[in-house]
Order: sequence, then structure tokens, then C-alpha cells
Amino acid sequence: MIMITVIESDARLGSRADENGLAAIEGWSTTQCAEDVDALDRLVLVGLADLLVRTTDIAAVGGDEPRALAHRMSASPEHRWVVERWLNDLVAAGMVEALGDGRVRLVERPRRTDLTAARDRMIEACARLGYAASLPTLLLGSLRHAADLLQGRVSVQSILYPDGDATAALEVYGTNVISRYLNAAAASVVADLARIRAAPLRILELGAGVGATSEHILGTLGTGT
Repeated sequence: MIMITVIESDARLGSRADENGLAAIEGWSTTQCAEDVDALDRLVLVGLADLLVRTTDIAAVGGDEPRALAHRMSASPEHRWVVERWLNDLVAAGMVEALGDGRVRLVERPRRTDLTAARDRMIEACARLGYAASLPTLLLGSLRHAADLLQGRVSVQSILYPDGDATAALEVYGTNVISRYLNAAAASVVADLARIRAAPLRILELGAGVGATSEHILGTLGTGT
């Protein structure tokens, strides 16, 4: 029998996780980190807006419906939801306007200078966050192949693990400030759960990727748990 325990929101666990996450990035400016993460997001958003302009009628006065936009981009059936997710994020960023009748419209067409500025800011942000050069390459490559990914002609795995090489993935999920915080926070939650449980804690991880978070959790638990 497999027992699945759902971890509900717990303020104490959340507070402890945040404390341990912050301890793991002591010396880093959280304000600067937040600004740098925004720079990464900004590049992606500007890149997606540019892709939509080039492949759909989203810049037209009347805009278009998400379903029609996905069709114009030749999105595969299993990836059509991705276009809606992109649009939701672009609306939240103020780059796309929801017209109220199910249609959306681009607020302002990205210029080449916008893309260049977003790319340069992203590269600088990656360096400050402790990312290797592989992340800017990965982000730019993902944007370059965004249409192919959407159409199912290119897989995410082929970009994240080129020729089966996990170097880029290991660097992306390795020692940068974001991964340090998240891995320490996750390990803290699991360790706290292990301490308060009467029975042994059994963990099944799905989608482990390169196992960076698992490594931190197992290191926190030790061999006696």
C-alpha cells in the first residue's frame, strides 16, 4: 500500500523554510535578487510578445482570441494551453490588453532596441545571481526555438540536455542564489516533517531532473532518517 500525504499550508513550516532559505544566501541582497529575477522574466516576456507579433494578428486594432492565436502559431493540440499561459503572463505584465470579449491585443509592439536592452540586462542579472553562461544561452535558445517547441518539432529536453549533456541543467539548478534559497527551503520543510512524524518518512520524487533538490534534502536528512 502506498500512502500519499498532502502537505497543507503551515505557517510554521513556511517561516522555517524562509529562514533557512535566507540563511543559505546570506550576504546577497534580496532586493537586488528580486530585480534581477524580474530582468530574466522581462527578456522572456519581450521575446514572446515579439514572437506573437511576427506570427499572429495580436497587434491588430481588434486583437484576436487566444484559440485563434494558438491556431495561427500552429500550436500542437497538447501545447495550445501554453499560448494561453503566455497571454496571461503578458496581460499581468501590462504588455497585452484583455478587451473583455475574449479577445486580447498587444499594447505596444516590441522594438529591436527593446529586445537588445532586455537581453543585455538579462545577461548582467544572470552574472549577479551566480548563474553560469549556460543560462543566458539556454534562455536565448528557448526563445529562438519557441515556435518549434510550441509546434512539437523541438523538445524541451533537446534544449536543456543537448546531445544528452546535463552540464547546462546542472549549472542552472546548481549553486546560483535562486537554487540555493529554494533547495535550502525545501530541505528544511522535509527535515521538519521527518522530525515530527512518528513513522519513517518515505519520499517519492517525480520529475527529479538532475536531482539537485534531492541532493540537498537527502543531505539534510542524513543516513539515519
